[in-house]
Amino acid sequence: SIDIRVLFYRKDVIKEVFKTKPIGWNPFKDRDSFRQTCKTINHLKKQGKINKDNFDCEIMAPFVIPTGKEWNLVHNLAPWIWGAGGDMFTIWPLGYKSATFSNKEGLDGLKFYAGLAREGCAFLSPKRQIEVDEEFIDGRYAMLISGPWMMEKLKDKLGYRWETKVGITLPPVNT
Repeated sequence: SIDIRVLFYRKDVIKEVFKTKPIGWNPFKDRDSFRQTCKTINHLKKQGKINKDNFDCEIMAPFVIPTGKEWNLVHNLAPWIWGAGGDMFTIWPLGYKSATFSNKEGLDGLKFYAGLAREGCAFLSPKRQIEVDEEFIDGRYAMLISGPWMMEKLKDKLGYRWETKVGITLPPVNT
């Protein structure tokens, strides 16, 4: 099976962010745009423009990072490492593999990912991926990284028109 991670986002929240940005602005173009998107969501929350009165729920955080002990959370790190130009492993000519995510680029990606929490752009949830997936669907977070199983969950919880409420894109890369 394939385990691909993508960025899921609430279209209604991102639409609100667009109202504050110039025409043509892309909230997921690169890491700086993504960080600015998270900060704008926080700002709009403080202004009362993103709240329970004008949305169907209370957004707790712009982005969530699950930290519950699970074997597969390393997959959530990979897009940030790759997006910074790093790699997870090097395969040598004889088939040997060695970890390489601690090179300069890989560490840059990891620092950005962890820095989102330090900057107030992400919530470090002690829960597992499956739990934060449900909380995202319930509207607690504006964005999260998750996998292909989310389509079925979204369909089950939001119906076949889930695409009108949730967008999918690749995680931002370093430019």
